[in-house]
Amino acid sequence: MDPNSKQLRHGAAPNLPEAYTEAIDGAFIGPSVGSCGTAAYRAEQVIVSDIATDPLWADFRELALAHSLRACWSTPSFPPKAK
Repeated sequence: MDPNSKQLRHGAAPNLPEAYTEAIDGAFIGPSVGSCGTAAYRAEQVIVSDIATDPLWADFRELALAHSLRACWSTPSFPPKAK
């Protein structure tokens, strides 16, 4: 997550195409921002079995499909809260 807590930064996905990870780096977190942006927004795991039809992927669908991505899951990870 970006220090502003509103954008996602690429962290780990060694098997994804580099062009894809560069394109989504800095995506804003929100209620329908693919699997990763939505997982961060909801603070829960999001599993999408069909990127081609899932509404969460409307804004990123063509990009994902162009890189042969068909399904995606994301589990958010948040830094520990200060005591």
